[in-house]
Amino acid sequence: MLKGIIGLFRPQKKHRDFFSKHTNLIRHLEWLAIDYNPNPNGPLQDNINYKNDQLDEKLSIETHKTHAILNINGDVHEYKSVSTFLFKFLSHKDLIILSAIEGFKQKLEKLTPERTAGEEKAIEWFRVSMEVVKRSIMEFDDKQTELQYKMFYGKKPNNDSEEVTTIFRFMFYNLDILFEVSDHFYYQVIDNKGGTGEEKVQKGIVKGVYNDFFNHMIEVLSLLKSLEKKRVF
Repeated sequence: MLKGIIGLFRPQKKHRDFFSKHTNLIRHLEWLAIDYNPNPNGPLQDNINYKNDQLDEKLSIETHKTHAILNINGDVHEYKSVSTFLFKFLSHKDLIILSAIEGFKQKLEKLTPERTAGEEKAIEWFRVSMEVVKRSIMEFDDKQTELQYKMFYGKKPNNDSEEVTTIFRFMFYNLDILFEVSDHFYYQVIDNKGGTGEEKVQKGIVKGVYNDFFNHMIEVLSLLKSLEKKRVF
């Protein structure tokens, strides 16, 4: 019994060391997957898997009113100081997402922009869509709905060439947004109209204003980060 009680205190230093130790290692991610609140009817969960040439981590937290549970690669520990722990966890999560953003931006920087007719309409449509998303985040009311989203970043080989495609995908309620970059930038936005069975798909190759597409995504992720912290603190 005493061993179990002491265990509630020991992990705090251990995982403080885990977060601080890995801060400088979260660079050049090869793969990232985030699944936020997959089961809205249960306790809040945040699942993060990420990998690079030095790390291969699976982190999961489960938040309750009186405690939080952290799972690092199957090693489970409980925290009574929920807000203190979540501050460290979310700060760690910020660095992981930032690494993915920087990785994708580096791929975009290798492209040479070309002026292409019709892209103004595409970016305007995307901008308006993202404004709707940003407004829903800023006006979010957890008494009416549950916050949920998924995010993916990684590299996939092309079957027909040696070129590697890097993807950045964000799923937020009825929207599924996919960016791909190889020797060009490709976007696809699927709107399932709130689960009605209808789908609206917007997609295409962008040669000129691809940075604008990704900048709108970064703005959405920034607001989402602020909302997560606001809900906790």
